[in-house]
Amino acid sequence: VATRLKEIIGGSFFVLSMSLPASAGIIDLRDLPGNFDQGTFGATGTGTEHYAQSLTADDSSLVELIFGINDLQGGSFRAQITGARSAGLAGTGAAPDAENILFEQTLNHLGGGLQWFTINPGVATTVGDIYFLNLNGFDGTLETALVRATEYGGTDQYAGGEFLFSNDDSDLSNSLFWSSRYSVNEDLAIRAVFGEGAPEEVPVPAPLVLLGLGLAGLGWKRHTKA
Repeated sequence: VATRLKEIIGGSFFVLSMSLPASAGIIDLRDLPGNFDQGTFGATGTGTEHYAQSLTADDSSLVELIFGINDLQGGSFRAQITGARSAGLAGTGAAPDAENILFEQTLNHLGGGLQWFTINPGVATTVGDIYFLNLNGFDGTLETALVRATEYGGTDQYAGGEFLFSNDDSDLSNSLFWSSRYSVNEDLAIRAVFGEGAPEEVPVPAPLVLLGLGLAGLGWKRHTKA
């Protein structure tokens, strides 16, 4: 009986179990005019150790981040999501907080040119607070990589965030010296998605439930008569 019922009202079962994606705030700077590859990002002693981009949360979770790195040889590095601390820098005035690392993942560039990386931190965020994506080359194996960034000296494409870098030859800590790209309006060419996390089951209004049951009854009645 249950099997036949599903055959008759398969469409009704779909309606009753449907889910809708939660709303999300999206920052997408990847394909803007003037975007270029900013250098140099590398391992210990060969270039900038840390490239960071601050983000202002507009929902309760940082769901996804996409960023680009251009390199011919390839190698490893770390992507970190941190909270923010006051650092007196131009722009937002904030820098990555090494005592509040919320997410970390080691990634590998395959070499051969521009490669886009996607991470899914899933970290809880507070609307209006600042968070950082930090690309950490310390102890990695990249040597002459470039990071995809927005136009140097162009229009500030994302006023809610700042592009920072640190040449300090050490791991992420709150003693790092950071410089800001605020004066040249440059940001990392990222795509950031803030939202409520995974799609949520949406309650079906009572009339739809009754309609589904009614269709089920009619279908079963026709079947028994046949």
